[in-house]
Amino acid sequence: MLSYMLIYNNIHHFLCFYCLHFINGQMACFGKIMDKRYTVIDSFQNILKTVILMALFLSTLTTKANTVTKQLQGVLNSGSDLVLEKGKVYEIDEPLRFTVKGQQLYTENAMNIRDFATIRIVNPEMVTAIIADGIANIEVKHICVDGNRHNMRPKAGKVPDVPFISLGRKGGDDQIIKECIITNARCAGGWAAIHIHEYGMRTVIENNIIFGSGTDVLGNGRSSLEHPLGWGDGISVSTQNSVIRNNLIIDATDEGIMVQGAAGSHIENNVVVALSREVLMGIALVEPKDYCLLDKDEKTYDYRGIVVQNNLVHALGARVHIGYPCGKDVWNGNKENAILVGASVINNKMIGNVGGYGFAASGIKNFIIKDNITTASFEERGDGLPNNPPDDPAAFIYEPLNTFDCQLQEDFIPAKKHIVHLLRNSRPVVNESGYRLLSKYGKKEAVAIINTAFMEILDRNPSTEELTQWNKWLQTSRSNADAIRTALMISPEFNKNHASFRVTQLQECRVKLFLEDLYIACEAFDLDSWPAAVELHSLIFERYN
Repeated sequence: MLSYMLIYNNIHHFLCFYCLHFINGQMACFGKIMDKRYTVIDSFQNILKTVILMALFLSTLTTKANTVTKQLQGVLNSGSDLVLEKGKVYEIDEPLRFTVKGQQLYTENAMNIRDFATIRIVNPEMVTAIIADGIANIEVKHICVDGNRHNMRPKAGKVPDVPFISLGRKGGDDQIIKECIITNARCAGGWAAIHIHEYGMRTVIENNIIFGSGTDVLGNGRSSLEHPLGWGDGISVSTQNSVIRNNLIIDATDEGIMVQGAAGSHIENNVVVALSREVLMGIALVEPKDYCLLDKDEKTYDYRGIVVQNNLVHALGARVHIGYPCGKDVWNGNKENAILVGASVINNKMIGNVGGYGFAASGIKNFIIKDNITTASFEERGDGLPNNPPDDPAAFIYEPLNTFDCQLQEDFIPAKKHIVHLLRNSRPVVNESGYRLLSKYGKKEAVAIINTAFMEILDRNPSTEELTQWNKWLQTSRSNADAIRTALMISPEFNKNHASFRVTQLQECRVKLFLEDLYIACEAFDLDSWPAAVELHSLIFERYN
């Protein structure tokens, strides 16, 4: 086995070295693509298609980490806490399952986030890293969980529709996940990086950082081996009387936070950022579970006591289709007449230049929506119904005929047409990979996409000439933000500082760059003084303004 791995490593390194030099050699033959113009990206992408597949084929080969997994699971099976070593990486090929009430999983003697141990998935058929379904009083803290999504190909080409971290269910009361870092979550189908199933009670998800959950409708965030559509939530909660507090969630492609019933829960002081991938909804009260049905005839669902307050949604470098949707209809029209009852949405904020709609309400009763603000720009309306487009984008909009006994702040305007299905994600024209091709990007949207790509990859804003050239290319090619980032990785400017990354490693590169920014931002804090999510957001993304 050892000799096999040596042969594999040598072949893999040679192939990636060859691929990179092949690409660089082709650059000179195609009009000097990086000569401040980037005008022949389409030719570049055609060349990449084959060589990326060649390089990633060997990357998908891995030996199972059975010994490590069995050792870790053996500790949990014994009923003991699972205590990890500082800074160590544990590669697992099966989910880690809690077995007894009150178990803990954490890094021993961690003083700051650099000390966190990492649990990393290495089995391409595996999606869920941690399972605590039905086990009360468990606690996960001070670890990193890496889904390793972009280095492995699932059997069917599409990531299965299951959670990344699974909590809740009957008996799964008083569970806690706090002060963890989650990257490259392998969830799909609308399941979440942290998914809390119904029938549990009093879950606390606090002070966590999630970077990347799912692939967006344009293909941003996918590996070249992944089939559509693999979008995922950041956090999804169905357990009653829960607390989702002070989490920083970046590039969760379905919802940043999905509230599915969860009566009595508080969703507060969280930050949701669309950095490079479109986010369908920032913080969503749209999809009730059957367990919270109040009246079958009236189709009312229990959202009483839910408070969504002091949160921030930032449409920074990718579209947030709806910032704060309230009610089933604004999300889709499949369950019309469903009425959500009793939540409060207070003192929240939306910012950024890539908004679709801000606060949208339809299908609600006894809601309080007040003291919310937005400075975001909104453009490019959603899909609506077949042959029946919805109202144009707006900061605050509601459907008077489907909003009952609610207190709405005076900023709300009534819909003139309808606000059913405000997402820009259905009835698409698709590319050869199955992802959506837009007819056009919004003017501010295109500029934000380009500016953010340059800042993330090259740590600077584009020049006026670069912005013009990329804007023209983005609108005419109908490609996506990842294509821009990939091209920037080929540039001498990038390779001067980050030569260790291959062109096939965009997402791995993004995680590394983000973690470097995060470590710097957290230098002034220890684990006894975890920073506010809004403060971390400001420290990390200040240079993007």
